[in-house]
Amino acid sequence: MSAAIQFQGVEKRYGPTLALENITLEVPKGELVVLIGPSGCGKSTLLRLVNRMIEPTGGALLVEGKNVLEQDAVSLRRSIGYVIQSIGLFPHMTIFENVEVVPSLLGWEKGKKRRGAAELLAVVGLEPDKFGDRYPKQLSGGQQQRVGIARALAADPQILLMDEPFGAVDPITRERLQAEFLRIQSEIHKTILFVTHDIDEAVKLADRICLMRDGKVEQYATPEELLGNPASDFVRDFVGADRELKRLGRVSVASLMGPMQRSEFGRETSEKAAIPGTMSARDALSRLLEAGGELPVVDPQGQIIGTITLNDLTVARMDERSMDQRHKAT
Repeated sequence: MSAAIQFQGVEKRYGPTLALENITLEVPKGELVVLIGPSGCGKSTLLRLVNRMIEPTGGALLVEGKNVLEQDAVSLRRSIGYVIQSIGLFPHMTIFENVEVVPSLLGWEKGKKRRGAAELLAVVGLEPDKFGDRYPKQLSGGQQQRVGIARALAADPQILLMDEPFGAVDPITRERLQAEFLRIQSEIHKTILFVTHDIDEAVKLADRICLMRDGKVEQYATPEELLGNPASDFVRDFVGADRELKRLGRVSVASLMGPMQRSEFGRETSEKAAIPGTMSARDALSRLLEAGGELPVVDPQGQIIGTITLNDLTVARMDERSMDQRHKAT
């Protein structure tokens, strides 16, 4: 798979201070790459190099094969979506007008702008007829964040930069936004560089994770590899002692379930207690504990397709541990 963004020995200095040192990595097209690490590690600095909010002082940074320093900065920024924690909606503009900001700068025709804004509001779960003519202060924080995502997508950029986009909302809203964002990404397949300080969010969202410390890359890997084979004690400590539970968050119930026996559950029980096959094994754990260790699994149409047990999760975790041991042995 070709790379949408390439960091080739990139450095960033602020006077004598080296904020980023020899960053070399590639962001494949259509993947969501999360930048994570302790405060001050350089993750937001690295992100903002991509659209020249700041500029590198060494190495080369290529976007779609072209050096960013050889491109017009304004044109580059308009071609890349950008979502930040504080959202930054214009309070005097309607939601429609906020989403249409970049298309307006690009000279799009009025009808095209409005159709595009309406489509994007629908994509992020906001009914355009209901929300389009409202102002930001009339929306909740989570709704405003959805508008921020819609605005970043308005000019159909191939690359999207997101800097702690869900950090300012409450935990419940944050989980809903994460789930909604995964749904959107499954449809649009943008190249996304996403900054967070939350390892659970990184594991849930990322195709690949870049863990940074002191301006350097500690490990760049898939979530499964990062959790299953930490490259250093720092990585192991950062991802936490519950690595196995985090990995269960990457596994669907449907991939672990066993066959359904007709006599096992009555109709009433299945309707009340069934869990969707798309649910993560980690999320299913608490439901299984409450239910006594076994539950039916249903497809999107509500049809029972199997059962999941605590033993299924235990076997999955044992398989992961044995994989770790085999990996260490080699």
